[in-house]
Order: sequence, then structure tokens, then C-alpha cells
Amino acid sequence: STDVFMLHDGTNSVLENATGNLTIDNAASDADIIFKGTDGGSDITALSLDMSDNGGAYFKDDIYCYDDKGLVLGTDKDFIFCHRNGEGSVNIYVRWRRWKCTNKSLR
Repeated sequence: STDVFMLHDGTNSVLENATGNLTIDNAASDADIIFKGTDGGSDITALSLDMSDNGGAYFKDDIYCYDDKGLVLGTDKDFIFCHRNGEGSVNIYVRWRRWKCTNKSLR
């Protein structure tokens, strides 16, 4: 089948799925899924998904979002933390009520 494709071109490696979901499953009990890389010649663990912590995600460093995008939390997506680029402010929405934070005030 040509639905799953893996390639190494001498420089980069690619894993591509053409149909359906691509599932990464560590079937060992409580064993993590770990994303590693090399930064400046040093091996780092960039992200660990801790299966013994119900899949908790542990990032080695900051998490970056683009301007005007937010961190959305809660089953009902009712807590949003969002930076507004043009306003120079941070908006926090809790149950769709907005609090706006600027360098001078919290409203």
C-alpha cells in the first residue's frame, strides 16, 4: 500500500500518511512518548508525554503561539489566554467574560 510513506533523502527524514489518522502508540504500561532533538550539539528532550500522568505534556522550554492566537483550556473551552498584537495587550476570557490587561491596567 502507498498510504504510508517514509523517506530519508540524505539530509531530512519524512513520515507521511495519506489517509486516515496517524497514530503513535506506546503500548508499554506507563511508558512515555518522548520527542528528542539536538540543539547546538547537545541532546535535548523537547517534549515528554507522561502516560503515568494521564498524558500530561511536559515541555523543556517556552510554548510559543502566533499573535492573536490563544491558549484555550477546559473541556468547554471556557478559559482563553490571548495576546492581541495590534492592542499591545493580553486578553483573558473566563466563561466568555473578558479581562483586558495592558501595561497600565487590568479591566
